[in-house]
Amino acid sequence: MPYQKHAPVSFSFHLQCSDEILQYARENSIPHHCSQTYVASREDEDVAQKFVGSIEKVVENISNLFLKDEQPMVFTEKDERKFNSAY
Repeated sequence: MPYQKHAPVSFSFHLQCSDEILQYARENSIPHHCSQTYVASREDEDVAQKFVGSIEKVVENISNLFLKDEQPMVFTEKDERKFNSAY
């Protein structure tokens, strides 16, 4: 029978990425925060939800980073034959 309940009060994470990606993000004014630490200001604060929100924001920023210069893929007939014969 459990007698204690753990309530998270803080979190910290660090995203490791290449120098080229960081440079691209800086040059294009894309948020690129690689580290984040959070400490709850109240005991009843939902720190787990804050953590999930922080991770979602990082994922959104990464998506924006790679989709910003999205260009259509050039797929020639030769490419298609090569692709289909790879089975």
